[in-house]
Amino acid sequence: MKQNFLLKILAAASIGLGAACLAPVAAAQEALSFEGTAFVEKTVIEDGAEKTVQLPTDTVVPGDLIVFNTAYRNSGAEPVEDFVVTNPIPAAVALSDASAAVLNVSVDGGKTFGTLSSLKVAVEPEGDRPAVAADVTHICWTLDVVAPGDSGTLTYKAFVR
Repeated sequence: MKQNFLLKILAAASIGLGAACLAPVAAAQEALSFEGTAFVEKTVIEDGAEKTVQLPTDTVVPGDLIVFNTAYRNSGAEPVEDFVVTNPIPAAVALSDASAAVLNVSVDGGKTFGTLSSLKVAVEPEGDRPAVAADVTHICWTLDVVAPGDSGTLTYKAFVR
C-alpha cells in the first residue's frame, strides 16, 4: 500500500481529548502539545543476529506491524493533572495482542473503557463473546501529572489489516 494510505491511517489515529477532563481541557490544551509519528517494525538479520528495527512507513502491506507514537510536552507554567487522552484506532489496522493486553481500551466506539479481558462484544443472535484485540476501537490513557517542561510518549502497536 502506498504512503497516502498510511497518511489516512495516521489522520484517523489523531489524538482526541477525553470527555472525562471537561474542566481543565481548555487550559491543558494550551499547555500540552502532541506530535504523532508511525514506523513499520520489522525483525531483520544483521551480522547473523536477529534485530528489531523501525523503518519509514513509505510502503505498508497487510500484516505489517505499525508502531504509533504520540509525543507530548507540557510547555505551560503549571502542571497538568488527570489529563485524559483518547485515541481512535483506525479501521485499517487491528491493535496488537501485546498492546491490547496492557492498555485501557474500548470495543464500543469509545463509550466504555476497561481491560480487554473484562470487555465483551455483542454477537447476534448468540449473545456476548469475549472481546479480542481486533475488536478494539479506541485506546485511552490518563496522564496523572505532567509538570511544566515534562514530556513523554504514548505508544501502541497495530497490524495493517
